[in-house]
Amino acid sequence: FKKLEKEVNEIKTVMDGQIKRTVMVVDEDVEEALEIERRRMNLVFHGVPETDAEHDIDHQVAEILSTGLHMDFDRHISSMYRKGKIDENKPRPLGIVVNSLDGKKEILSRAKELRNVEKFKRMFISPDLTRRQQKADKELRTELKKFREQGESTAKIRYGKIVKNVNGREVVLYRAAQIS
Repeated sequence: FKKLEKEVNEIKTVMDGQIKRTVMVVDEDVEEALEIERRRMNLVFHGVPETDAEHDIDHQVAEILSTGLHMDFDRHISSMYRKGKIDENKPRPLGIVVNSLDGKKEILSRAKELRNVEKFKRMFISPDLTRRQQKADKELRTELKKFREQGESTAKIRYGKIVKNVNGREVVLYRAAQIS
């Protein structure tokens, strides 16, 4: 009877450990999903110079939108804030909260136009991603670079996968480890 009781306790200990690990993973996934939802309406502008008068930031972003992207600042932007620690060598990213998802999509679709304006050539715009999403995105870009070096010039990133078009059909070449 004692031997059976010992085995039951060992099984119970193993099961408790597995349950705790599972709960921890689920908890992390829920936190990640909540963080993604919280950042849904955000964009990040990189390369926007920091000035002594940070209240002038409205004017900088308004100029980027009007001159670089041909868009109306007041119609699209809700609020702005700097992200991260101050670094003397480079400006901190600028977090932007947009008014609508359509506005966000429009800004992102026009973001490539910034390279056509000399003043904004070194600036770029990206979605506000979580650390996990950033890691998966980096993995995809690294893999895409490898595929292109191997001659897959038509490969592109789409919905967390690297794909290419073959006879009118999309063929998956690579999937990221995990994108939420």
